[in-house]
Amino acid sequence: MDGFDFSDTLKIKLDYFGPEEEPILTASDVFKNPDSARAFAIERSNRFQPSMTSYPGVILKVPASYVSQLLKNFSSKIVEVFNRDNLRLSFAASSFSIVCTPEDKLTPLQKTPHFDSQSPLSFAFVHYLSNHKNTGIDFYQHQQTNFQFVDRVRSSKYLNHANDELHITKEFGNEGYPDKSTPCYKQVHTEMAKPNKIVGYRGCALHSGRIPADMPLEKDPSLGRLTITTFFEFN
Repeated sequence: MDGFDFSDTLKIKLDYFGPEEEPILTASDVFKNPDSARAFAIERSNRFQPSMTSYPGVILKVPASYVSQLLKNFSSKIVEVFNRDNLRLSFAASSFSIVCTPEDKLTPLQKTPHFDSQSPLSFAFVHYLSNHKNTGIDFYQHQQTNFQFVDRVRSSKYLNHANDELHITKEFGNEGYPDKSTPCYKQVHTEMAKPNKIVGYRGCALHSGRIPADMPLEKDPSLGRLTITTFFEFN
């Protein structure tokens, strides 16, 4: 196809973590040839643009074939997670993503765990393409509410507490990206990255990229923390 072919022998694992048993999907060796996907991004390095969301970095749209193969390979597991066999895709977005915002330029919101959507039928994936040590994704529990996820039912209660707590992050929080020292949150699971591994989780789960202080925050896809991030909404 176009260098984004998935493995014919992909093995997807479904696990649960934390007190609320949030689901997580993982698979290794996803691409048949991960170097082709990296080369695609590197050849288009000048096309990366700053994200229009709170994502602290730059993005580049991926070919539609990637999204199609992701759905084809993971749809049965997503159905299992949601326990619904009549899911219909209502929204999809996917891009190469590189975290590159310096720690001293982060906003208070970027220094705290977040959720991608309040929809209980949303699902996100992070596909790791670079080889950086001690990176990945961390999942959190909000200490005041004990929430691991924030859906529409929980959002009002959570946001009232979280907005009140922003001053704590400003005054006493870590100087960089969220980690186990972030006030008001407890890490409940870490999924470490490795090249060509993918991690999937509900969009309403509280999480943050695991960005170690010594990781290069480079915009260049040949040097930076290159991933493909994908977000799905279902109804």
